[in-house]
Amino acid sequence: MTSDYWWSSDPSERYWLETTERHDIGGELWAPKPGAPFQKLVSQVQVGDVVLHYSTNQQAIVGYSVAVGPLQEEVREWRGVRGPQWVMPVGEFRLLRPPVALQEINDHLFAAVVEVIEQVKQTAGKRSAYLGWDIRRSGGVPTEIRPHEGGYLSKFPLALARLVVPDIVADESPAKYANPTGAAQGYVSDAERRATTERYAVECAEKYYMKQGAIEVTRLGKPYDLLVRFPSGTVRHVEVKGSSVRDIDAVQLTSNEVDHARNWVPTDLGRVDQEVQAQDRRVSMV
Repeated sequence: MTSDYWWSSDPSERYWLETTERHDIGGELWAPKPGAPFQKLVSQVQVGDVVLHYSTNQQAIVGYSVAVGPLQEEVREWRGVRGPQWVMPVGEFRLLRPPVALQEINDHLFAAVVEVIEQVKQTAGKRSAYLGWDIRRSGGVPTEIRPHEGGYLSKFPLALARLVVPDIVADESPAKYANPTGAAQGYVSDAERRATTERYAVECAEKYYMKQGAIEVTRLGKPYDLLVRFPSGTVRHVEVKGSSVRDIDAVQLTSNEVDHARNWVPTDLGRVDQEVQAQDRRVSMV
């Protein structure tokens, strides 16, 4: 579903900003249909688009995820009223460590961000830019960047993403989601399966450590999946790997995961295969 937005003809403009106070941040996008201007944008998110999640409680971009689709219409309750809702499933949620605080952006990237916002507004012309950040002014002079009031889902220009979250832009190449036939079902199926497997593996690992006597198991996501505390005072970091096949005897680790394991002892590797047999073992370093 597409309309005449300033980004409609540019496939590189694939970033969005969810501004929310929800506690399940990183969950599916949803809003009333047809909804207010910044709510109806849920229907414009495409499979493979990257969604940044801004927490109004922390006043920071705390993570990001990928739209896995497909776009759905469901009847749900919104502020006490049941009615049709747009729903876009997302997956592969990752926490940002540290979060990107809006105050830091104001302190260190203010002029550059203001320039991008002004350029996008010029590009949009008479159309709404649908940006999630507003520029506050005093005497006509820009003084502060603040979240747009009522801007649940907004467009996050590529130029802005390169300034604010450059690592995500570098890691999320559009080609990763390209499908020459125009059909996205193959990617959707893989992404949904992978996200479900990862979620279930982490849940199994949490239960495993609680059975081992842990007094606290905290889910983080990055730079490792779980932080586990025991009554003795021992703190273990856990990287969890899940697989949809049986009896896995090898897993892939990123260089960051290996570096973290080298720098923090004890670090465990939690492994969950199709048989749902959670095992924990020390990460062995060559």
